[in-house]
Amino acid sequence: SLRVERQSQNALAVARWLAERPEVAAVDYAGLETHPSHVLARRYLHGGFGSVFTVTLRGGLPAAKAFVEGLRVITHMTHLGDVRSLVLHPGSTSHARRSAAEQASHGIHPGTLRLSIGIEDAADLTADLAHGLRAAASAAAGVEVVA
Repeated sequence: SLRVERQSQNALAVARWLAERPEVAAVDYAGLETHPSHVLARRYLHGGFGSVFTVTLRGGLPAAKAFVEGLRVITHMTHLGDVRSLVLHPGSTSHARRSAAEQASHGIHPGTLRLSIGIEDAADLTADLAHGLRAAASAAAGVEVVA
């Protein structure tokens, strides 16, 4: 229960931080007050809103790829619910066999990433995400970033 509590706290902090970033087109997390199911989530999810959510970056696939490659703390992995924070590009993994229209109908766009937030320090996570977003913005602008 302590792990899930910490993951939920971190996920809410990270989702709020990402929602304020200009490089981000959308954050889909029920813990955000702007989410269409937030009222229901508050009613039924008393221990937090969970640790898994999606973020869609501006700049499409090049931005998403650069973002993932720019991360140092958050691991690129398909596993969810780990104590470590993880990132996955569903358009090229879990939903790769779906058409673009099917992906879009499920809210998956070229710049969509799934995050599974772990128990690391939230400030370390947002610093890592900031690094990834700088890489994503450069890729979206067509500029190569050297780490």
